[in-house]
Amino acid sequence: MEYAALIYTMVLISAADREMSDSELYSIGEIVRTLPIFEQFDVDQLPRIAEDCASMLGEDDGLEAVLRLVAD
Repeated sequence: MEYAALIYTMVLISAADREMSDSELYSIGEIVRTLPIFEQFDVDQLPRIAEDCASMLGEDDGLEAVLRLVAD
């Protein structure tokens, strides 16, 4: 879940302006592919994790739910 928390945080920042541009998503992908912290992460999981976060943000109290998951 540590990877998901980091990815959720990046998605949250990207969605702060209520838009997630292709360049922002590309940047998240590059971060995941290149930073040592993600060395053991299966990059094929990135789209699903990012979509899960975006879906949660679209729900009532979604921001709070994402923040709770990140804090946990």
